[in-house]
Amino acid sequence: MNSAKIFAGAAAGLLLVLSPALTPAASAAPADAVRTSCHLAHINCTTPTVFFEGGRISIDADVNGSGTGHWWLYQDNRDNVAVCQTDFSAEAGPASWTCDIGIGSYHLAVLGGFTSTDARGDLRW
Repeated sequence: MNSAKIFAGAAAGLLLVLSPALTPAASAAPADAVRTSCHLAHINCTTPTVFFEGGRISIDADVNGSGTGHWWLYQDNRDNVAVCQTDFSAEAGPASWTCDIGIGSYHLAVLGGFTSTDARGDLRW
């Protein structure tokens, strides 16, 4: 066998190994993946509703500006009752909290401080 054929075969094998198209994609999101989020250049934002199987959920919130921000985690099938909520400083930057909640459909609402120009919120689990 000549060396040109060996090199061509080795090069083709190397391309096959390095080709990202042949690498399988992850089949499931990591445990702390963002499941729903909102980001508006406005004083507030509300995430789309998501179904949660119960347990510990993580809430991320951030607003630009000054004053006190607030977020509410609402359970949709309970007349939009806030099951978890807190105030936070708009000046503090992004922060995260956790809540232990039951099975159901939820959405997050984030409200900025007095001079807010931007609001962001994420639900993760």
